[in-house]
Order: sequence, then C-alpha cells, then structure tokens
Amino acid sequence: MSVAVEKALHLGDHDQKTLESAYNSTMKNWNLFLYDHFGSADPDTIYSRIEFMALALDIKIIFLDHLSILISGLEGEERKMIDVTMTRLRSLVAKTGIKLFLVSHLRRTQTDKNHEEGARVTLGQLRGSAAISQLSDTVIGLERNQQTTAEDTTTLRLLKNRYSGEVGIACSLKYQPHSCRYIEHETETFDPAVEF
Repeated sequence: MSVAVEKALHLGDHDQKTLESAYNSTMKNWNLFLYDHFGSADPDTIYSRIEFMALALDIKIIFLDHLSILISGLEGEERKMIDVTMTRLRSLVAKTGIKLFLVSHLRRTQTDKNHEEGARVTLGQLRGSAAISQLSDTVIGLERNQQTTAEDTTTLRLLKNRYSGEVGIACSLKYQPHSCRYIEHETETFDPAVEF
C-alpha cells in the first residue's frame, strides 16, 4: 500500500481516505491470506496450513518467514530438524505446485567483516543445514551494510539457480524512503559478462 501511494503508511498518522484509497488500489483485489504462526504452532500445523492454502484456496505463491522460528519449538539437533523440515517442504512444493519463498537466517561469518557490515553471502552461511541449499531451486542472498548510510545499496546475489545455472550479482537496489520503493541501481562492480 505504501508503494502504491509512495508514502510510508507505517509511519505517522494518515487519514482514512488515504488508507482506503491505497487498500482499494492494491490489496482489496488480491487473493491474499495471512497466517501468523509466530511462536504458536508446531511444524505439522504449518505444513497442514500450507497444503490447505495451496489445494483448497488455490494459493500459488507462499512466503514462509522464517525457517528458524518454524523449528524453534522442536526438541533435538537443529541440523537434523532442518533436514526433515526442508524435505517435507520440498515434498509439499512437488505435491501442490506452489512457489515457496523461504526466509533463512545466516550463520556468523568467520571474517573481520560481518553481514551487518555488508559481508558477502555464500551458500555455506545458510544457518543450520546444507539441506537448505540442496533442496532449493533458487537461493538469493541480500547484502547490505546496515551500519552506515553512506552505503545504502542492497546487493542481490544469486547463489543457486537450478533453472539455468547462472549465478552471481543480479543487481543492486537502492531504497527510496520517500516513496518506499527499491530502485535498481547499477554499480561499478556489476559486470554481466563476469557475474553471469
């Protein structure tokens, strides 16, 4: 809604007419369902909800944010729990034909530069298990130095691409706070001949 009206609706107070107009021009006609599972559901409930949304509600795209929260209520070794979870999610994708976007946290880097300072993301830094990268068709990493406003670009790095095999920097995005939009921003480091 903020993008539609080019105004940060989550900040400050806004009149009812502005909010209704933004809603009517965006989400009103979307087939959008939200399920808040934060800290309250076990993985079996989440799998059932995803399957229900896909088969009964004809949902084609699902965002699951995030993997660590999904398994946080389980007992056992984290790596094994992620292996099982990823296998079950992959089976759901195959069974239902949905596009599943799964958010995964990163492990801390072993270098002087950490992710909050814009360190490069690699497949090996996906937290918990190699199954995350092995069972995914595509893996996208976002890199940004959050500690300085001088570097306010986000690098979108394609880490895995089962479709064509092309990997590397896909683009750089610059956030425009006044319009709540990300604008593709070319940088000197982006070279399609090298990166793809």
